[in-house]
Amino acid sequence: MNDIYRYVLVDLDDTENDYEYQDFEIAKRDATVLFLAGSPMAVVKRTYVYEDTSLVWTPDGTDNWPPKAGS
Repeated sequence: MNDIYRYVLVDLDDTENDYEYQDFEIAKRDATVLFLAGSPMAVVKRTYVYEDTSLVWTPDGTDNWPPKAGS
């Protein structure tokens, strides 16, 4: 299973922002800019684990995708 990482800025009250960065360097850059502007922030890494997928909708209502040729 593959891990998926996202990065979130967190303030001095330990409140995490809603926006998730895909790139650590960009999150760190934004945290640095905010720090220099007087709003100290840290960066938290969230780890998501990709476990499974399931088909939940198809245009024709079947549970087969892709559709068979000639359908």
